Amino acid sequence: MGTEEARVCGLHPNAWSNENRVSQEENDNLMRTFSEKELEELVMDMKSDSAPGPDGFPVFFFKKFWGLVRLGVLHILNDFILGRIDIARLNFGVLSLIPKVPGADKITQFRPIALINVVFKIVSKALASKLDPIANRIISPNQTAFIKGRFILDGVLALHEIVHELKIRKQGCLLLKLDFEKAYDHVNWNFLQEVLRAKGFDVGVVHRISQLVMGGQTAISINGEVGPFFCLKINYHKSEVVVMGASELRKQQVADWLNCKRGAFPFIYLGLPISDRKLTMEQWLFLVRKLAGRDGIRAKFDSHRARFYWEGSGPKRRYHLVNWPTVCRPKECGGLGLLNSKKMNIALMLKWVWKLFQPENPIWVQIIRAKYPSANNIFAGSGHGGSQFWRSLHKIKHFFKLGASRLVQDGNRTLFWMDKWFGDVALKDRFPTLFSISDSQMITVGQVCRGGGALSFRRSLDQLGIADWHLLRSIIDQIHLVPGQDRMWKPLAKPLDRPWIDHAIVELKLLHDAAAPRRDDQDT
Repeated sequence: MGTEEARVCGLHPNAWSNENRVSQEENDNLMRTFSEKELEELVMDMKSDSAPGPDGFPVFFFKKFWGLVRLGVLHILNDFILGRIDIARLNFGVLSLIPKVPGADKITQFRPIALINVVFKIVSKALASKLDPIANRIISPNQTAFIKGRFILDGVLALHEIVHELKIRKQGCLLLKLDFEKAYDHVNWNFLQEVLRAKGFDVGVVHRISQLVMGGQTAISINGEVGPFFCLKINYHKSEVVVMGASELRKQQVADWLNCKRGAFPFIYLGLPISDRKLTMEQWLFLVRKLAGRDGIRAKFDSHRARFYWEGSGPKRRYHLVNWPTVCRPKECGGLGLLNSKKMNIALMLKWVWKLFQPENPIWVQIIRAKYPSANNIFAGSGHGGSQFWRSLHKIKHFFKLGASRLVQDGNRTLFWMDKWFGDVALKDRFPTLFSISDSQMITVGQVCRGGGALSFRRSLDQLGIADWHLLRSIIDQIHLVPGQDRMWKPLAKPLDRPWIDHAIVELKLLHDAAAPRRDDQDT
């Protein structure tokens, strides 16, 4: 799949350190054959309803008649691992256009789908299952998609923060947005193999990977007719260059040198708008347009959903008998339990807060921590002067504490009174009298446990206060600090842990009430 290009550069033998290279033990595992049980688990994990490849056999067929075909598939797989067969003979795919709507008559109303032979899928999936455990270590963190444990929107957020930083520093830069055609042209396969060898892959492993990615052929099916095969090249007509901090003449010179059009903010990256300024409502409306279809543009997603619920798809307008926030309440609270996009947005934003407290260190977290000193403890900062995203996190961060607890290690990021770290209730609520007279209401667990007399009160304790103090002191004596940063966590419910589930439902209702819009925010 692709034409050969002349080599113009090469890799240094020590381009990557040993930590980013494949070990001999890992190479040996990659060349190990599969057992019947391993193969069966792999096949049974595939989606049964996926479309068949050019040979006409879908995944369901292999699952249904696994007892008859398993040995044949196993022989193909292991012969490929041992280098006895050329798997490229099965690497044949057909691109078909599937209509998105009835009566589709425009190319934008079709969705392309690649149909590949299932046996080839099984072989590819088998090798990928062995590569999966090492991929996160040997692949650069700048690659934010298609790697287990990484999130494609990490790249969008990283770019957003970089553009914001360049804007406030008034630094010149060049952002090159390349559009790749859906083809595999101008790929230097020798260089690709050299990269794999530099990463530490044995020659045999490199050969197997090359067979999977180099030898295939793809054709397009139109009205049942399979067209000619085609072989990734840059589409300069759709590529853009955005230049910051330069004169208009200089910007045009750069675009001419790169043979690209001049781009401007905002531009779309991975389906989302990127800008050097705060994004306006108008700049987000393209998402609403996608939802609206032919019915026009409304101000909010919920407006479309409310209209459809009360009026259906017909042109006749009908009264909305109950306001939308009420409809979206949980059924236990008198609503219909429909998803409220505002609440869902809060929940999705809280996921980014959660990631800040996890041990993983993706590229967007590195950028956030480098830009904002309060990123190590978002609850200690205000977000003032930060990007639109960073300020948005600070607006909703208080919701996070409604459902999360702290796992204390060194105690430096956990507030003694305010956070939930010992049981399901914060100590300020468990000991309200002691908290109300505490001299240091924002003191950390680390300061209390290491400081001996770090806790002090503005007045002497009465008999009830002394009893509370003895109980609080017994809690403090149970805490043993260990090296490492404190983490946010929330235990998952066990399958039959009904009391915990009931407790979680109560918490969700509290979150719903806390996030309920004011009367002037409600949409009818």
